Amino acid sequence: DVEFWDEDIKLGVEVEVLAPSSVVEWLSKIPNAKYAGLNIINTDVQQSIDDERRRMEIRHKSLHVNNYDPADFNTYEDILERMAYLVGQCPDGFNCEYRVIGQSVEGRDIVQFRLTKEGEGRRTVWIDSLIHAREWLAGSTTMRILEKLVTEYGEDSDVTRLLDAFDFLVLPVHNADGYVYTWETDRMWRKSRNVNQ
Repeated sequence: DVEFWDEDIKLGVEVEVLAPSSVVEWLSKIPNAKYAGLNIINTDVQQSIDDERRRMEIRHKSLHVNNYDPADFNTYEDILERMAYLVGQCPDGFNCEYRVIGQSVEGRDIVQFRLTKEGEGRRTVWIDSLIHAREWLAGSTTMRILEKLVTEYGEDSDVTRLLDAFDFLVLPVHNADGYVYTWETDRMWRKSRNVNQ
């Protein structure tokens, strides 16, 4: 009944877990559990999810034209729309391309943004996110990086240095079906929607 939220699980290393109240009650009865470091971070994760959903719904209703908000979480559709918009913002001398590189199990486009420049010896940086569908912050961070790369060439010295040396292939929503599922059905969904044994 316990879901580990940390990947580096070792004896003696603190980990975060999602556990039902019955497990928390059981753990709290273990002698010296407080000494062992039992610390309740959130007593109602579902309430936090519901609050987040309400906040997102209010935000989407207030943004009548373009729902994309670079400082917040965005739907799959809003991310794709923003990627298409960024193609038109491509810095001079570069090629920006919105490229469908495949289809998900449920038929959604898997879209990559290519920011490239002609030239010998250029290496490529690959950035992807939302392999784990519920990790919304990863997708927002990836889109912030992409937006900065596209819009700040010649203005930001780090961006200019990077784009002068590297091409960038950016896949903000690796797991499109799972990501949509986190918005529409189960916020804590992690995997793809592929049915398997």
